[in-house]
Amino acid sequence: MKQTFLRFGDPRKVKSSGSMIHDPTVDLEYLVPDADGPPLQRYESGISVYPVIEASSSRVIFRAPIGADMFFSQLGGFLLSRLVESEIYIFNAVPTGKLGTDDEPLIDKKSITNVRRINHRNILVTERDLMWNIFDKTKPDNLRWHHDMGYDEYFGSQVSMDEMNAHFEELEEKFTNPEQLRVLEAFRRIWAQQIEEDMAETQTINKERVREIVESVLSEAAELVDVGMTPLEYHGYAGTKHRLALIDKTAPESKPNHMFYTDYTRMRKFSRRGKRLKKPVVDEFVKGGPPHMVAFQDWEYYGGEGAIYLNYVHVRHDMRGRGYARKLIQGLIDMHPDLELLHFGKMMQPEIGHIMRALKKKYKGQIEIIGAVNY
Repeated sequence: MKQTFLRFGDPRKVKSSGSMIHDPTVDLEYLVPDADGPPLQRYESGISVYPVIEASSSRVIFRAPIGADMFFSQLGGFLLSRLVESEIYIFNAVPTGKLGTDDEPLIDKKSITNVRRINHRNILVTERDLMWNIFDKTKPDNLRWHHDMGYDEYFGSQVSMDEMNAHFEELEEKFTNPEQLRVLEAFRRIWAQQIEEDMAETQTINKERVREIVESVLSEAAELVDVGMTPLEYHGYAGTKHRLALIDKTAPESKPNHMFYTDYTRMRKFSRRGKRLKKPVVDEFVKGGPPHMVAFQDWEYYGGEGAIYLNYVHVRHDMRGRGYARKLIQGLIDMHPDLELLHFGKMMQPEIGHIMRALKKKYKGQIEIIGAVNY
């Protein structure tokens, strides 16, 4: 007998009609028992769906067999993109009698009829006579992470300012919580700036090419040198931090006590409690770089040699505008011909964001290039 179900994504477009189901009678060597999940699973024909309790012109109520809390945690992952893009459907189908890994029913793809895409905001999940709006339960941080990739990667191509604004206007009709709206407005502004920069870049492509040539000429005397491990300390992923430096013997030496470039010592005249010391003591010491160093980047492998994370890219203040940062990053890419992922980390300056977007276009389809905008 046909019943009404809900699914994130069009059920008619599911390529492989199958799902992992519970089956404690089957022993599969490749499965590792999960203390919080079913001990054994096997593949079974069927599409996982959510049972619909009520479907009217004003609202849709459905049930998540896995439980509301676990369901809402999934809204921070794979379900969020479908929720944001309104790809939610209800339809009629015949259940197979099997259950998926989250205890959701499996239905026969061939039995699907009366497919309707849901566009209204009032979509509710119910549990024990309680109901929650799935848009209201989406955490603001999840919306931020979802948009952190940049507009061109999000849409897969360049879009106009009108198309970008239409995207956020649609979201603001669904996500009405003040914190959610603040996140969306922040990314609307960031993406607007990126689009303006890209449009200006397209309109002045000849000027950009001239600038690249000038930078290439100005930086051609600089040589890439692997100076081993960085002297700086970084918190987070406990990998080995390498330093790649640019040495330009035609450039003047850095001034004494210039942090990063010459040995830097900062003295302290007071104790931690504020009492004046008889003699100043060393408060901080940072080892400098080799002679004529004009720029450097600290980097590490990001889970394997196919991925790199940029911890820090720095150009000496008196040497900026010569293309040294671009040359550093390009040199690191050239040193890793099998590179699959380049993560720019937290980008603090618009200039580094510009380089990231230029490289993203250059290596589109070859290297995944990402980074978080923090300027």
